[in-house]
Amino acid sequence: MTMTKNISIEFFRFFFMLDICIAHLGNTGLQHGYIGVEFFFLLSGALLYRSFLKDSTVSGIDYTLKKFRRFFPKMAAALFVTVLLDIFAYRGAGADWWIHYVLSLLSNLLLIQNLGFYPHAIIGVTWYLSVLLIAGFFIWNMLSLKKEFIISIVFPILAVLIYTYLFSRYTILNLYNEGADGFFHAPLLRGFAAMCIGVLISKLTYEQKPAKKNVRRALDIAYIAAIPACLLLLFYKGAYDQYLLLFISVIVIGCFDKESVYSAIFKNRIWEKAGGITYEMLLFHIPVNTTVNFILSKLGITNVSAIVIINLVCVIIVSIIVKQLFSTVFKQKRTV
Repeated sequence: MTMTKNISIEFFRFFFMLDICIAHLGNTGLQHGYIGVEFFFLLSGALLYRSFLKDSTVSGIDYTLKKFRRFFPKMAAALFVTVLLDIFAYRGAGADWWIHYVLSLLSNLLLIQNLGFYPHAIIGVTWYLSVLLIAGFFIWNMLSLKKEFIISIVFPILAVLIYTYLFSRYTILNLYNEGADGFFHAPLLRGFAAMCIGVLISKLTYEQKPAKKNVRRALDIAYIAAIPACLLLLFYKGAYDQYLLLFISVIVIGCFDKESVYSAIFKNRIWEKAGGITYEMLLFHIPVNTTVNFILSKLGITNVSAIVIINLVCVIIVSIIVKQLFSTVFKQKRTV
């Protein structure tokens, strides 16, 4: 099952990236938009396992460096744009502020801000990329040791222990800028646990056998029901992130299920194109939103719906332009 042909994956990539973009606008009524990141962690874990099955001889270092090389060019471009905006916005800041800024830029460029002792970054959303690299490095190497034992025993235990700790300590999963809590760095734990579950999902669906008619009907009902349930809880004020995690996991299973109803629902090729710009949307939506909101404030536009729509349209347009530019000039492959 390849990413280019699995349109349901592309649809949900775009759906959850829109969710993240709207969440970062603030005051939109979206209470738990940050949980969209869990979809990408789960998906990354699942795809990591498929990559491992294709060539398990690749070392964890080589795998991580390959990911870093794919991340870096567009991330560097987004950093360049952000630095230009910050030079204008903070032109009156003192020397101490700029020293801190330059050091934060360094940790951002190296994607080490989620090691726990380099907590600063210029583009906050790149914490996801940092976790993806670090957690992916650990997971790949663990799979290289003894794959079946790690997947069957170690990953389930670690996922349960980590989520028990996180939900008892933080209640919700809006963890991206927290520092180290003793020996534990919450954002890294968040991503590692979700990627472990993603590996489990990938193994389950990879070894999937044709389901009986009644079982298939029940699975498809679960896949369909997970979407409105997820939408409802995204806007609900209560702290039910553990259930959102459950519903998103069901959605990811449905994406990889070879006989899923998703393949019949999400088959329009437009979703493949929409899912193909999610990395660009991740990197550029903050500087785009900053610029657009500044302009809208000068124009006196305060309607929330209008602000959301205008921002999303601008983010999508910029993302398409960036993707086309890099595809033409640098021949970049899709990253997220």
